Amino acid sequence: VDCEREIRLALLVLALVFKNFFKILSNMVPSPTLYRLAANREYESIPERVVTHPEDILWTDRYGSTCLHILCQARTHVDSNALLRAVKTILKQRPDVVAWPNVATWTPLHFAVEKRCLTMSSSTITTTNSLRHARRTILPTNFQTAATTTTRLSV
Repeated sequence: VDCEREIRLALLVLALVFKNFFKILSNMVPSPTLYRLAANREYESIPERVVTHPEDILWTDRYGSTCLHILCQARTHVDSNALLRAVKTILKQRPDVVAWPNVATWTPLHFAVEKRCLTMSSSTITTTNSLRHARRTILPTNFQTAATTTTRLSV
């Protein structure tokens, strides 16, 4: 009878251990929820999700992109404060994710820089045209004039 009670108790403890083990394990497996929040531009929800489920940062799509890749690709019609809070929260939790390349070997930083370049492209074109005009009016137009200018400057 004592042996039977000990076996029941052992089985009960074993069942509780396995139940908790699988619960912990299921909480540790990354899910696409954070990625979906980023893709759907639900930036306000991201910091809370990162705090409660930090393992979601590790989830990647079939191209190897993480939620940070998606956030760094945000281009237009975005709440920049909410986006910045989302990015900061992710980087506080996992600063190493900024260097993770996707299958095309692009890191989130590549996307952030590309975004900045595209945003600046119209003003860059204007600036480039202005510089070309300035160069034509300021710089020498032929080799002889350039040699004279160089000689004057070096003396």
